[in-house]
Amino acid sequence: MMIEQMENKLAGQSNAIKTIEVTYEKLKAKVKGLEARNFTKNKQIKNLQAKNKELDMKVQELETMGKQQMRKCYDIDRDRAVAIAYNKKLQENIIEFETERATKNKEFKNVEAQNQELSKKVESLESELDITRQICKRLFRLLTNPG
Repeated sequence: MMIEQMENKLAGQSNAIKTIEVTYEKLKAKVKGLEARNFTKNKQIKNLQAKNKELDMKVQELETMGKQQMRKCYDIDRDRAVAIAYNKKLQENIIEFETERATKNKEFKNVEAQNQELSKKVESLESELDITRQICKRLFRLLTNPG
């Protein structure tokens, strides 16, 4: 009778350990998923930074082109009307690029915020994982040292 009670107790504890192990594996998989998303977000941030750099170079190119065109306009009076229209178009392009850059900066900040949220989630999950590990260790000690 006593042996049967001990076996039942051990079977219950074994089931509890299996449940904890399953929870541990799920948390582990969740952390890996969050790490993968975090890696993807970091990659997106780098891509946005590269895009911003590219846009800055394009704006500088446009500004340089604008200055060259203005010098030509001053040299040639008869082309003044054409040059003014072209300059106006360049200014519109610059505004478009500045607007696009501002949008990219906002996107970058959003991605940064998401990255911070993901980091907090990873920390939280790691904390939960540590707690689960401690519980598993305690249960293992209880099972291996019954008394």
